[in-house]
Amino acid sequence: MNLIRRIILYAVLLLFFFAAFFVMSIISSNQETPNSSDPPPSPEEQLKRVQVLQVVPQPFEEAIIAPGVVEANNDVLLGAAIPGIVEKVFVKEGDAVVKGQELFQIDLRSREALLHDAQAAEELAKKSLERLQKVRDRGDVTVQQLDEAQTTALQTSTRVKRMDVEVSLGRIYAPVSGIIDQVDVEVGEYKGEGMRLVRLLNLDRVKISVGAPERYADAVSRESEAHVLIEALSETRSAKIECVAYGANSQTNTFEVLLTMDNADHRIRPGMIVKARLVVKRIPDALLIPLFSLVKKASGMNVFVEKEGMVEARPVRMGAIDGDRVEILEGIQPNERIVVIGHKDLADGQKVKVMETVPALSGIGAKEAAQ
Repeated sequence: MNLIRRIILYAVLLLFFFAAFFVMSIISSNQETPNSSDPPPSPEEQLKRVQVLQVVPQPFEEAIIAPGVVEANNDVLLGAAIPGIVEKVFVKEGDAVVKGQELFQIDLRSREALLHDAQAAEELAKKSLERLQKVRDRGDVTVQQLDEAQTTALQTSTRVKRMDVEVSLGRIYAPVSGIIDQVDVEVGEYKGEGMRLVRLLNLDRVKISVGAPERYADAVSRESEAHVLIEALSETRSAKIECVAYGANSQTNTFEVLLTMDNADHRIRPGMIVKARLVVKRIPDALLIPLFSLVKKASGMNVFVEKEGMVEARPVRMGAIDGDRVEILEGIQPNERIVVIGHKDLADGQKVKVMETVPALSGIGAKEAAQ
């Protein structure tokens, strides 16, 4: 009895399997059969769709990018001109000062006393000389006495001048206008001659030193301006080219280019990293195309030139590169149209359908060109 039930069960399962297989084969057959009502694609629809750029002569600047570091226009380290105890400090870090403003004063009491003593001696020597000169005509004064009196008057006058200078050196004034960056002294502190008191920065203008390769040194020297990217501020500002060194740096084999730049807002600070764009060639009518429109072949770089719906693979010779643009020296003529989108899998002589003519380089994106 159990055997009969098993045979019946197996027969049912086998029948179900064949029925499912038959239904699936019918469905698959229906899916693979094309709809006779759909029209076949036209030859024009089968053409590769592209976008082209008409190459028009335009001004172009070849430039190099040179890194540099910002320096203050004046970076002054003021030290003590005479030794002594600092009696007064008139500034603190961050203060803005003007040229001639008093910053520090060293204790001058002993020097002022010596100055007064020298002034008194000078006054006495002058009076003695005047008296001798009045009685000279009567013959009561010898030549030697008169000479000695004149010498004494001169010596006392010189001593007064020397002491006056020492007293003046005890008062430290700002040699330029600027900002107090660092104060290295406190009231009551003794400072020896030459010891540092303060660092003063003039930031109304800043200096930048960059290096130009030897092949471009002469071209840069003929320019008057450069553009500088301040990376910390994400800003680009104009700078003046002050000079180009005549001798190369022995370590980098580059020629130093000194730039100056206005900094009225004091946002550019010493030590900031910058990139200077130095123009080395100006071309009034360059032929420029996007870098991504180039196709690399075994023979070199090519572009696809489109004319009347057909493309030609054209080898080109490249010139200067600026960002995503490249100058073409040979291979294309003004007003020819090159394929800039849809060119990756084209073949020489292939027919295409132009969907759009891009009027300028700015209308093309590298992401679109990769499609």
